[in-house]
Amino acid sequence: MLAKLSAFALVGIEAVPVEVEVDAAAGLPKIILVGLPELAVRESIHRIERALANLGYQRPVGRTVINLAPADLKKDAGAFDLPIALGMLVATGQLLPEQLRDFAMVGELALDGTVRPIKGALSMAMAARDLGIKKLLVPAANAREAAVVAEVTIFGAANLGEAVGILSGQLEVEPVSVRLEDLAARLNTYDIDFADVHGQEYAKRALVVAAAAGHNVLMMWTKKDVRTVVRFCFPTSAVSDMLLAAAGRTSGRGECNQPILHVPRRFLLSWCCRLG
Repeated sequence: MLAKLSAFALVGIEAVPVEVEVDAAAGLPKIILVGLPELAVRESIHRIERALANLGYQRPVGRTVINLAPADLKKDAGAFDLPIALGMLVATGQLLPEQLRDFAMVGELALDGTVRPIKGALSMAMAARDLGIKKLLVPAANAREAAVVAEVTIFGAANLGEAVGILSGQLEVEPVSVRLEDLAARLNTYDIDFADVHGQEYAKRALVVAAAAGHNVLMMWTKKDVRTVVRFCFPTSAVSDMLLAAAGRTSGRGECNQPILHVPRRFLLSWCCRLG
């Protein structure tokens, strides 16, 4: 039986869609993984087999071929463990294909079936939103991070059994919801605010334009105090879309618990160095 599931791979800090295909058929027991998998993905077969066995699920007993499409995209990290395991359950008749409709899933499995956190959950949720995917199943530890994207319904699973229960409807779990404004308020707390800077209208206008377009800024003032105040107030002028984009960049590095925006350091350079 052929099973098809939606997942995501990280290319740098961007998430790209990957289709996971699992085909279980009669024959000698063997599992073949194709689709340009890196070593971490090839090793996932052993993790998945033990996770299925330790949770009491039936493993494929014949010839099983797993394809990660597109074939020309390198796949690394362990985020494909969960979709491959669920694909095996569908291919062996333990889950129904329609139960996975509208879902994408990512997650790394431990040998006991625990779903471990992954990098880039927020980037994957943003990609799911852009692709029109309505539901995303992620590790429980990444659920609040991914739930910042309000257009996608996020479910968190602590282990493979919970993931199966959520998909089959046997486990009633409320989707995880997080307001971006609350997250921004928690992570971005400043002693001074951009609105507190009086005057300097040209400077403030230039910074807002640069922030809206994502440009870098070189600040050169004759009065050091003015430059310092405006520079430290600048991150508080960001809007929600900017915060989400900045958080997506840190999510790809596995640092989404760090402050969303960072104030750049002021380099002590001579005028000769500045002018080249």
